[in-house]
Amino acid sequence: MYQHEFDQQKVESICDIIADTSNGLTGRELQHLLDLCSVPYDLPIAPNKRQWFFNCLAYKFNREQSQYLFKDIIEKTVNLARYTDFDNREQYEYLVNGINKVLLLEGYEINTSGIIVEVEKADTLDEVDRRANEREAKFQKQNFHPSVVHLAKKEYVNGQYFEAVFEASKGLSKKVRELTGLTGDGANLFEKAFSTKNPYLVLNRLETETERNEQNGLRTLINAIFLMFRNPQAHNLKLDWPVNEVKALDALSLISFAFKGLDQCQVVKRD
Repeated sequence: MYQHEFDQQKVESICDIIADTSNGLTGRELQHLLDLCSVPYDLPIAPNKRQWFFNCLAYKFNREQSQYLFKDIIEKTVNLARYTDFDNREQYEYLVNGINKVLLLEGYEINTSGIIVEVEKADTLDEVDRRANEREAKFQKQNFHPSVVHLAKKEYVNGQYFEAVFEASKGLSKKVRELTGLTGDGANLFEKAFSTKNPYLVLNRLETETERNEQNGLRTLINAIFLMFRNPQAHNLKLDWPVNEVKALDALSLISFAFKGLDQCQVVKRD
């Protein structure tokens, strides 16, 4: 991405998003960002934080004609390491969504790794909105269980596939604990909850071999989801366990099916 492809208005729009008073970076965070990019920030006071930020970048570019200045600024702004804390995710979503709407008009986009990549250029604002919301439309078509929608939609729509699968898979264990009153997690929890001899949850009457197989099947499915999606993500770095969009949809479909199975279960009353 070369600097000369951006007119001043688009650069100002990106600066307005990054330095937004409510959702953007603080003044101290902006100073740190400028330091990382070797941009001086001891310029005369501007009317507001956003204008000051733009002036700093303009000063740097006018002096050095750096072709990659704004690419560097954007990628450091949305660097994934800044947003590992879930409390920071809303800010990440605001920044990526806002910046992407400007970038699409130039034929670029921030991908799920926080890197700017070349994409087909959007020619109209309607196209920008449509493409920004494509993931939401795709998610809606899946007819996921309401729990998956509640737990994972926000992350999926924002391209955070790793987090979407992680949150949805955690929700299964939580649901089992809520229904049964049991504690713990993983295989021990599921074995106890779906026991065919002294169950806390029953999918059917457990009177025939087929019915017991169905009960064991649901238990095995939920445990498999825990082993495949919940456990690896809890113990590995995101970069070590990449989840692309196709894999995320497959995983969420499986988790949704398990939630629907839980809906069919009856809670065994205990004295």
